Amino acid sequence: MLFEAEKSLCGLNDKIIVCREKQSEYRAENLELDNVYKFKIDGDILTDSDSSVRCDYLVENETKKQAYFIELKGRDITHAIEQIEATINRYKGKLTSYEIKPRIVYKNNTHDIKSSKARQFKSKYKSAVFKTNMFSEKI
Repeated sequence: MLFEAEKSLCGLNDKIIVCREKQSEYRAENLELDNVYKFKIDGDILTDSDSSVRCDYLVENETKKQAYFIELKGRDITHAIEQIEATINRYKGKLTSYEIKPRIVYKNNTHDIKSSKARQFKSKYKSAVFKTNMFSEKI
């Protein structure tokens, strides 16, 4: 586990884990009741006194060794990519045995998802997902 269990915003075996902000929502369905943790990176793990760029949430499936880096955004996909990459780079040394799964859920349609930066990001992280408004998946 990347952070202390008491920092988690969900129960250890919660069936549904929701991250919501700015009218965007990410929903993880933990149907196998794996050991999962939800950490609010921006404002909880990393406080406002730390001005570094970071994503909104990390959902960690400890059982399956998967780390979901979540950014909930309005329109600025390029900044969302920067936030997720900065957070991955900050913690990747502690997640060497984990599969990294970036997720960007944005409010409005934007052409940024077709930009060269977005294509490079998807090439680097094959499991990266960009979705409008709401994204739900089984973890």
